[in-house]
Amino acid sequence: MKVNLLFLFLTFFAISPAFAQEAEEDNDSLVIKTAKNTYRLNFQSADLNQVDGFQQYRIWGAHHMPFARSGNLGLAAHRLSVEAQDWSVNHNLGAYQTYVLNEDSMKFYQVSQPVTQLIYVNGAEEEQRFVAFHTQNLGEGLNISFQYDRMTSTGFFLRQLTNHTRFYVNYNLHSRNKRFHSKGYYAISNLKSQENGGVFLSDEESEEDNTVLLDINLFDAQNRSRSQVLGLNNQYDLIRIDSNNTLFNIYHKFNYVRSYRNYNHDLTNSNQDFYRKSFFDPTLAADSAFVDELSNEVGVQLFNHRLLGGLRQSSFNYFQNYLIDQNLNSSFFLAQYNDTLLGQHIYGYFEKGLSGFHRDEFELQAKVNFQQVKTFKFSAEASITQKQPDYFLEQYRSNQNYFNQSLKTANAQVLRFRMQEEFSGIDLSVSVKNLSNFVYFDSLSQVQQSESAISLVEIQLKKHFVFFRNMNLLNKIVFQQFSDKEITPLPELYSYHSLYYGNELFNKKLNLQFGFDLYYLGEYEGYAFSPSLAQMHLRGKGTEVLGNITQLDFFLSMGINQNARAFVKFENLLYDNFDAQTYRIQDYPIPGRALKFGLSWTMLN
Repeated sequence: MKVNLLFLFLTFFAISPAFAQEAEEDNDSLVIKTAKNTYRLNFQSADLNQVDGFQQYRIWGAHHMPFARSGNLGLAAHRLSVEAQDWSVNHNLGAYQTYVLNEDSMKFYQVSQPVTQLIYVNGAEEEQRFVAFHTQNLGEGLNISFQYDRMTSTGFFLRQLTNHTRFYVNYNLHSRNKRFHSKGYYAISNLKSQENGGVFLSDEESEEDNTVLLDINLFDAQNRSRSQVLGLNNQYDLIRIDSNNTLFNIYHKFNYVRSYRNYNHDLTNSNQDFYRKSFFDPTLAADSAFVDELSNEVGVQLFNHRLLGGLRQSSFNYFQNYLIDQNLNSSFFLAQYNDTLLGQHIYGYFEKGLSGFHRDEFELQAKVNFQQVKTFKFSAEASITQKQPDYFLEQYRSNQNYFNQSLKTANAQVLRFRMQEEFSGIDLSVSVKNLSNFVYFDSLSQVQQSESAISLVEIQLKKHFVFFRNMNLLNKIVFQQFSDKEITPLPELYSYHSLYYGNELFNKKLNLQFGFDLYYLGEYEGYAFSPSLAQMHLRGKGTEVLGNITQLDFFLSMGINQNARAFVKFENLLYDNFDAQTYRIQDYPIPGRALKFGLSWTMLN
């Protein structure tokens, strides 16, 4: 039924070229512009048919960096760097948050003609991803876009089936005189994943055995999650000089988010000792928790949107297993500055909790993009944040986990400097971070806060070499140092390298790339994963280190006539189906050699 509705939806838009596009773009050439979800949309040219990186089909593939994943497409994962801590209501979804569509992931479009794009990726063990995207202008000043994203996999090891569906629809419009601007979106993420609790070798097994024969901890467990977000933002220019210069603007922003997660298991045929505690039933668990957030924000923007001031009121409802039903309220003041001064672009943001659960929160950001000096671009940014941990980190009632505590605000000070050199293509950034009251899960899956501050330095270097005219070597390297490796057990070094041949053939009708992607992940202590919490936690002492992994992929990518793209990829060439050296998360090996292919087709109506 869902497939039929999707087909009907696509057909409707495919046969509707009669809808007028922007008058100033009334020609046969395709113009696509996209904007991030900021207060005032700033549209930039975009390319939906870019061949570079098309073989990076995973959600985080655009980062071109290794990721700590627990196996096939759709399973739990975590980043390899540490940022200033902040919590949304989707914290309830734990290590599956990376798959969730939210306010920050929305993109808005302007197009000269309707565009429909279909993407399909297939691999071993029914690892599949299908994306259907459509955008078009409906009359002057109105654009509507939607995307359907489905990813599934049966898993390379027992009980790792994933089935995720994500969908969003959004619009952006302005009135004919451009005084009124509006944008809105609705997004839903349905995530279903079996949980096997990790793979282990018994005395009778060896690494050469079929992966589906290896022992697992949980034979009947799963996480089911859902996140929904609805957002509206309306703005009206009250006083302006002309259509491009506004002196006084008022706005209203509405946002509603619901986050739901259900975890259940039956330990009858599983490892009875996998969980250390059971508060209600030692064999069966059926835990549910959801969080609602409803927020309204009103404010003004002055001097052509250079200065913004506003107030936000947020209401929360936390519910779990009929044991927690808590309503919370918070109010905030916020201000933003965005302008150019003496040739330097300056951005500043301030937010302070005024009352309620988040009354102690504080955030101050500043960023300067300095004027270009010959071929050099420099930028610097600093931030001070003070964030209230999520309520479920203080109060939690489930079959395996019980929290009853009060947490301090998590504080962070971050300095970041970036240098870009156009001639050489060097992109260097250095970050210094100081984190206090850092919140983490210990080896018993209990919430803790660090007693002392954690300092870390992170250096990122990017460089793209071109030699012999068509040979390319893309490098991205991250080096980081931590003052406390027990609480932040992440690698000091990880990197991505891509060596490939690239050329445009047949009068630039065919864009061809083929070569190798190499990911390196240095040695680190790493995390274990708790299915009941859906969170990463420390592993404890005496465990073998993770990492020291080199993943090598071969790929062939093609772009044909600006409409079609395709890739073939042999992933993880260096490892067999099972290899204990591939763990990035404790007891979760990465699948070995596998063939993947992907297709993309863009249709212009």
